[in-house]
Amino acid sequence: MLSRHLYLLLVVALLTILLVLATFKNKQGEAVFKASINVDPSVKLKFKDLRGVNCGPLSPRGWNKNLSLNLTQRYLELGIKVIRFHDLYGADDLDTIFPDPNADPDQPSSYNFKELDKHVLAAMKVADVLIFRIGYDWHDPPKNWPHMGMDVAAQVAAHIVMHYTQGWANGYCFRNILWEVWNEPDIDRFWNGTAEKYFQLYDKVARAIKRVNSEAKVGGPTIAYNLEFLDNFLNYTRTYGVPIDFVSWHIYTHN
Repeated sequence: MLSRHLYLLLVVALLTILLVLATFKNKQGEAVFKASINVDPSVKLKFKDLRGVNCGPLSPRGWNKNLSLNLTQRYLELGIKVIRFHDLYGADDLDTIFPDPNADPDQPSSYNFKELDKHVLAAMKVADVLIFRIGYDWHDPPKNWPHMGMDVAAQVAAHIVMHYTQGWANGYCFRNILWEVWNEPDIDRFWNGTAEKYFQLYDKVARAIKRVNSEAKVGGPTIAYNLEFLDNFLNYTRTYGVPIDFVSWHIYTHN
């Protein structure tokens, strides 16, 4: 929330801009427009809080296996509101959570939540919202296709949701998780199938999640850049009535 001092500075800046515009003359010497503004300094403004980060307060260790950090206090000081899980160096990957593609997705023993639980609990101590990416991190060679069939992947995703929202398999009952299906399927580093195949995967996963938890928020496609991919994805969801609660995308600079 803005301080009173900053609020007044913004008002002065706005009035200055309007004064310049109002006195600007066209070729006939007439003012382009006239405007009057009434300002109530007692009104408190709210801005959308964009304090969000990737990964979370626990160091995923990554390239340095000896590095172990807990930045919870720093996150609290920064006021982090949103955390997205991606690039936890394996803890959030489907093949870590569900190692054996031939295992029974209905059995708790088929899952490995040990490391991921630590990250989720740490994130929940800090953030208001957790965005949970269902898929794989950046790998070399890439993991750009489910290591199990699409139907099994949908069942696994549903059980992950059950674990963190309904207490399944000694889990938890969090209500502030957004479920994001895959990461950047518009580039081959993360998806080596056709766009249509990704749409089908999203369809299966989203419906499976909604079947076990109708209140769960599911979205995607988390594109890297391809707006045509996004348009086709949204057309697919409209055409086939696929559940979608939010749309996500990434923006990269060119340098």
